[in-house]
Amino acid sequence: MTSQLKKYFFESDQQISIQEALYEVKQHLHSYEGVYHFYYAKILERLDVDQSHLISIIDQLEKGYAKKDPFSMFLYAKYLQVEKSPFYQPVKAYQLFLEAQPLMMKHIHDNDPFACHLYGGCLYQGIFMTSNREEAVQYFQIASSHQLLESYDTLYQLHQKKGIHFNPSLSASFMEKGIQANDALLLFKKAMIHVSKKEDMETVYYLHKSADLDLSHACFALANIYIKQKQHDKAFVLMEKAASFDHPHALYMLSLAYASGKGAIKDLGKSRFYLEKAVSLNHVVSMNQLAMSLMHETPKDHVRIYELLNQASQRKDPLATYNLAMMFFLGDGVYQNQSKAYKLLDSMKHTQLPMVLYQLGVMLTEGIGTDKNEELGKTYLKQAADKKFKLANEYLNRKLKTNGFVA
Repeated sequence: MTSQLKKYFFESDQQISIQEALYEVKQHLHSYEGVYHFYYAKILERLDVDQSHLISIIDQLEKGYAKKDPFSMFLYAKYLQVEKSPFYQPVKAYQLFLEAQPLMMKHIHDNDPFACHLYGGCLYQGIFMTSNREEAVQYFQIASSHQLLESYDTLYQLHQKKGIHFNPSLSASFMEKGIQANDALLLFKKAMIHVSKKEDMETVYYLHKSADLDLSHACFALANIYIKQKQHDKAFVLMEKAASFDHPHALYMLSLAYASGKGAIKDLGKSRFYLEKAVSLNHVVSMNQLAMSLMHETPKDHVRIYELLNQASQRKDPLATYNLAMMFFLGDGVYQNQSKAYKLLDSMKHTQLPMVLYQLGVMLTEGIGTDKNEELGKTYLKQAADKKFKLANEYLNRKLKTNGFVA
């Protein structure tokens, strides 16, 4: 490992930023040492908002595996063992583990901090072996004794959770170690603690320190503070920085900034560019936003609109589900299916969105797409009206005037 990378991964007098760490590791990716692919993957893990970097992480680990690097193989095996991951391959994961284990044990016996931390993680979670949390903590402690910053964060979290290792003072000491070492992630977590206590000055202080080290979560959080203060120029710079690391929601917010001209010169082309990029990272809010933009274009690309709304709806985005329901209700670009529209709307009544309550109320009252149920329909309409939804008030007034409802 180069001296520069040591400044990123380990406690040092001069912590380098994520951008500097990425630049440094890229200089060595074409060497015969596969461990640099592992280092690259570890840097990307900190930026993995909504799994936006998962494909890149896996790609790096595959390249490290091709060079028979045991660290890459071991971490790759862990990723392939995650059940909800699109890369879930338990058989391949176990084969990788068996291949990497004897190589890793040599590093573990030498007290290599990365090896001990990785092995401790598998032992703690019971991945590929019987869980032994007491022994796992010992491996984390070995890694922390070598000043591996990642182990500070792990031990901070481990001692913070209520259970056999619950120890608030010890948890706080590991966080303090990370903060003193200027670790971007623990600086961000310290900021979040101050957020929960509504300590604004301390929150901004730690967010600034973390953002200066390029942690995209910190850049995004700090930008939102500036937006609330209507300091759009400052917010834009931070959103741009977060977006440069493919932070999906920052990309979405950057798109809104270019669309509105707040903090940036209005540019609809750039707005669309950043929105499309956020969509490519599976950002559901952006999917709905892009679908709505396409709705206003002539001719309408109904196929893509449906694909975007359907994908976002499957990921439980309420606005996308509502808009998809209205496509079926109106037969706009799809075969009209008001029964399906009702089922989609009914599936999200718990959101209490006024337009959903209104639409359900009308469909139940009129018997559209479902059996007629005026009492239930009236209940939904009143709920929407209580939320100041104009159409619900107008509908109720019309019904009252024509004796359709009893007041």
